[in-house]
Amino acid sequence: VENEKRRPLCISFVDADTVMLVKHQLKKSIQEAKPLSVQLRKHGPGSMKAFMNLLQSPPSQNADMGMRVLKPPKHHLKTLPAWCRCGCCLPMPTPQEQLCCRRHQGQCITASPLFSQLVLDRHVLNAVLLYRDPLRDPSEANSNDRLRHCAYSLFIDWRFGELQPGSLAVISSCSVWKIREQYPSGDGRYTGLCSQSAVPNL
Repeated sequence: VENEKRRPLCISFVDADTVMLVKHQLKKSIQEAKPLSVQLRKHGPGSMKAFMNLLQSPPSQNADMGMRVLKPPKHHLKTLPAWCRCGCCLPMPTPQEQLCCRRHQGQCITASPLFSQLVLDRHVLNAVLLYRDPLRDPSEANSNDRLRHCAYSLFIDWRFGELQPGSLAVISSCSVWKIREQYPSGDGRYTGLCSQSAVPNL
C-alpha cells in the first residue's frame, strides 16, 4: 500500500494535448494540483490497436455520430463538484480521483462520438477482450465487470498514450461515472483509482 502511495499520478485534459505527472499524496483536488512534469501525449504503434478494433467492429444501433450536449441528471445538479469544468462530474471519495476531463470550462469528453464508440461500445469491448484472450469463454467476456475494466483500459490508452513507467493514470470523474452507468457493478461497489489505472493497455 505504501508503494502505491508513492507512485506518481498521470492526468490528461481533453482541452490540452499533454499529460501531466503529479504527486500521489494530495490534500486537495487533483484538478488543481501543480504538475511535477508536463509532456506531450505519446502514442506508440500499440496505442492504435484499439482504434483499429473500432474500425473493424460493427457499430452499435445507438451509435451517434454527432457531439451531444450532455446535462447531468436533475438530482445531481446540487452536488456538482467545485472542481468540475464540464458540468457532468460527480463527487469522488478521494482528492486523487477529483478530476474533470477539462482544464477549462467546456463540453464534456463523454459527449464525443468517439467516447461512445471506443470506450462504451459493447462490440468493441468484446473484440478487445477476445483479442487479449482468444480462448476466453464468451459469456465471461460479456460480464459487466470485465467490460467496465476493459473500457477503463481503452480510455487510458486513448487519452494518455504511453504512460511513464511506475505511474498511475487518473480517469476523469465524468468518464468513470459514464462507464459505470453503462456497465454497473452488480453490488454497486467499485474499488476506485488503483483498479482502473492498473488495467493493462493494449
